[in-house]
Amino acid sequence: MREEHPIKEDIRPLLFHVNNVFHMRINLLLVAESIFFAAIASLWKDGDRSIKLIVCGLGITMTLILWFSNATLHKRSNFLTRKLKEVDSIYQQYIDEVPMKPISVTALLTHFLPMISLVAWALVILAIFKIV
Repeated sequence: MREEHPIKEDIRPLLFHVNNVFHMRINLLLVAESIFFAAIASLWKDGDRSIKLIVCGLGITMTLILWFSNATLHKRSNFLTRKLKEVDSIYQQYIDEVPMKPISVTALLTHFLPMISLVAWALVILAIFKIV
C-alpha cells in the first residue's frame, strides 16, 4: 500500500477552502451587481442623474474590488493546484482529464465576468449622459 504524502493532507483542505471563498465572492459579485442594476432600473425614469451616477460608482467599485480579490485567490488556487498535483496522482489525473488551455473556467469567472460588468456599467453611464 502506498503511503500518503503528508503535504497532500495539508494542501487539500486549504485548496478546498480557497475554492469555496472564491466561489462565495463570485456569488457576492453577481448578487451585488444584480442589486445595483435593479436600483438603476428603478431610478431610470424619474431618478436624479447624480444618484444614478452614485449607484454606477458603487457598482464599478464593487466590481473592481471583487475582481482584484478574486484575481489574487485565482493565483493562490493555481499554486495550490500545482502543488497538490505534484503529490497526488489521482488529483493530477482529475485535473488533466479536461485540459482547459488556454483559459480555465476559473479564469473566465475571475476576469471575464468583471470585464462584462464594467462594460455594462460604462454603457449605463453613457446612457445617463445620453451619449448612446
